Amino acid sequence: MLFGAYPGTLGLANAKGYMTKESFNEVLKHCIKWTQSSIENLSLLALDNVLSHFFSKTIKLARENGVTVLTFPPHCTHKFQRLGVSFNGPFKTYNDQAVHSHYISNPAQPATIYHIAGFVSTALKRAGNPATIMKCLESTGIVPFNRNIF
Repeated sequence: MLFGAYPGTLGLANAKGYMTKESFNEVLKHCIKWTQSSIENLSLLALDNVLSHFFSKTIKLARENGVTVLTFPPHCTHKFQRLGVSFNGPFKTYNDQAVHSHYISNPAQPATIYHIAGFVSTALKRAGNPATIMKCLESTGIVPFNRNIF
């Protein structure tokens, strides 16, 4: 299911169809690998308070690898998840364009689960530019730190 995926993409699936504590542990391992987080190279992971993020095995993995977990206070997710405003809109548009392009180029071939990674890769390359990501972090007050953002 990773055909055409963005380089380094982690492919996960489970019978429940949503994030579980076991799959989130794999996501954290993947993040540690790609950020090269360690006790000498600290990183920050900002999360909402979804139960699947708080598995003893995952918390231990974070601590051992220099990952500080910052959780959002209740009812503040909309203030901290600026990617939802600054990134997700353009990403959805570019993803829709990739799907549309597939149907124009391949009218007899329906899109399947095996095409999704390629569509996402195309959209991510267009929407995931550094300026957009930095603007998202700035608007939350995370980087640079701004305690008066609210």
